[in-house]
Amino acid sequence: MNGALAIRPDALLTMSEDVKKGLLAAYRHLMRPLVRVLIRNGVAFAEYVEATKQVFVASAREDFTLPKRKMSGSRVAILTGLTRKDVKRLMELLDSGLDQDTGHVHRAARVLEGWHKDPDFTGPYGIPVELVFEGSPISFSELVRKYSGDMPARAMLEELKRVAAVSESKDGKIKAVSRYYISSELDPANAKYFGDVIHDLASTLEYNFNVDKDSSQRFERWVMNERLDEKSMQEFKELVNKHGQQFLELLDGWLSRNEVPADKLARKALKVTRVGVYLYEAESDGSSER
Repeated sequence: MNGALAIRPDALLTMSEDVKKGLLAAYRHLMRPLVRVLIRNGVAFAEYVEATKQVFVASAREDFTLPKRKMSGSRVAILTGLTRKDVKRLMELLDSGLDQDTGHVHRAARVLEGWHKDPDFTGPYGIPVELVFEGSPISFSELVRKYSGDMPARAMLEELKRVAAVSESKDGKIKAVSRYYISSELDPANAKYFGDVIHDLASTLEYNFNVDKDSSQRFERWVMNERLDEKSMQEFKELVNKHGQQFLELLDGWLSRNEVPADKLARKALKVTRVGVYLYEAESDGSSER
């Protein structure tokens, strides 16, 4: 074999599966804080799945095009593993400019909406009636059964009480306090900032893993230690706050001095850049594997 290393096709498949297995493990780790934010803000699994399908279709047809060939729905289906029917629907949705499918509504939100709209559960002027938990045709349990399917009524009640959407009196009467299911306060500006920060860091990592040989990588580094006590951790936080802010102000000053003047914007091809500094903190599990 002239000294060349022979690799069997099944060995390549094994390596590919190993990479996929590691990548999925990494994604599960990545998704944990992201899913916490979704659950805290009332986003249901079905809504998350629908949004993820949209991203798969958008990425497949925009990021994996072939030279001089139009990306077909069949090829998108092959790349994503979605059905051609799903791909067709999602491509039409993306082309329409809509960024979400409103067909999937959180179960708790459906219950509250039904309570405020269903004539069986509203009184004069459309005001939701107070409900007993069960034992009546217009009980809370019946409301949950009608608008949430197989969700246990007790679990639904506890969740709605947790977010202060309902109250329960001492005599067991359940009252709708809010028409909307809002699990925590997160305004649109903060939601966008959250998405921008995670997107930018993930995009940098993805670029560096796929960079061409003739291209330079984007700067991305980290430092870490798993053996700090509480006192040292507090001192380190102060150090990061002080020098991190100084570092960002240095970069911001350079950017301001070198940005294209407003009167020349139309004549220049422009680039967008962002640099972020963040501090992560967690309890150590005593291992040093990471």
